[in-house]
Amino acid sequence: MDRAQQEALARLRAPRPDRWLAGVGLDWALILLAVGAAARWARPEGYLLAMLVVGNRQHALAIIGHDGAHRSISRCRWLNDALTCLLCFWPLGLGLDGYRKHHYLHHRHTGTAQDPELTYKGWNAPQWDLPLSGRRLGRLLCRDLLALSPRALLNLRRTIPPVSLRDVAGPLLWWAVALAVMLHYGCAWIALLWAGSLATTYWATFRLRVWTEHMGTRGTHRISVTWWQRLFAPHNTWCHWEHHRWPSLPSAQLPATRALKAAPECQPLTRLFRSYRQTPRVPSGYATTPGPGAEAAGGGE
Repeated sequence: MDRAQQEALARLRAPRPDRWLAGVGLDWALILLAVGAAARWARPEGYLLAMLVVGNRQHALAIIGHDGAHRSISRCRWLNDALTCLLCFWPLGLGLDGYRKHHYLHHRHTGTAQDPELTYKGWNAPQWDLPLSGRRLGRLLCRDLLALSPRALLNLRRTIPPVSLRDVAGPLLWWAVALAVMLHYGCAWIALLWAGSLATTYWATFRLRVWTEHMGTRGTHRISVTWWQRLFAPHNTWCHWEHHRWPSLPSAQLPATRALKAAPECQPLTRLFRSYRQTPRVPSGYATTPGPGAEAAGGGE
């Protein structure tokens, strides 16, 4: 990397709390609009449509909260962690400290037997087996949307246990306050809609995103997506290859890094999923070798 590229990278590393707050604010605005529309319509189909939006944006909150795990929201550590916990992780019932430990291990051991993501996939065998046909993926997503994947959700919590008092008390206090407000205004049904979205549309979106990152390789797939595919890959999570190469960069800055390194070639998302049909058999949770269109991933620069 030449001097100009190094200087560009240094500028991109600078935290942008304004852009982060704009992103998380849009997610919450869409959630509130969906909940408000469901309350106004007050019909079963209205609640189901609201769950599609809420679950999708719950996934987006988890993705943008990941910036906080890397401390790329603000140079002020307590502010970085407070924003992450209050606006992203605690509403999802997740602790920041446990997630940060889990995620750093993933970066350090990507695609190896020590990668906690592979441990999780092994616990959920055969859901993450390769090859993957379109029909099997469709069946898995239908199960998710019908809330028939409770084992997968429980195993995710098992993979990311709380490691601090903040991890335990934070989500409990957040929800105690939220439930008190809902009960006061007679809208406790919102908590049920939130939980239902987590068990269905959040999980289906989560599954789709995981298939775009490290499946079938010890590296990270470098992909390109269309505008509508970004609805399922929020906050530039489709730049996952760039994230593994430069983990400290805010997610909003990742697309700009594509000019810094041309190889490996970006492959369209549809081509990646087509390639899964011909992939040699790999049981869930097994480490593999770097594959085409990916580069060995580790802690990054």
